[in-house]
Amino acid sequence: HAPAPAPATVADNTPFSFPRNWYPLEFLSDLSKTAPTAITVLGVRFVVWFHAPSGAWSALEDACPHRLAPLSEGRIDEGSKMLQCAYHGWEFGKCGSCVRVPTGDGAGGRREAVRSFPVAEYRGMLWVWPAGVEEGVE
Repeated sequence: HAPAPAPATVADNTPFSFPRNWYPLEFLSDLSKTAPTAITVLGVRFVVWFHAPSGAWSALEDACPHRLAPLSEGRIDEGSKMLQCAYHGWEFGKCGSCVRVPTGDGAGGRREAVRSFPVAEYRGMLWVWPAGVEEGVE
């Protein structure tokens, strides 16, 4: 067998990390501020939605932690303005925290959170940092 190719490197000879870079998600003009949108980048499924209370876009992992239903098939609740899962109605805030469980006693706990990803608006597009907030943004 031939040896595996060397990983990509950047100018200073450090290995290139695909998730630790900004990637375009969609033109802002093509995103709906009233419905979630599913977008896949680098094999990661994101749900992109507009959080009206903060006036900012959000990108979360496109899977409800309850039953892994795609959050992109849900809706933005008219009253709370939060992202609501279509399966059981769990609601999530801009940063992925579960803010409401309809059949429970209110908000969920930490384990009910959805992974969130930094986003930025630049030159008419929405960009994502796939490494996530825990990896930091450069």
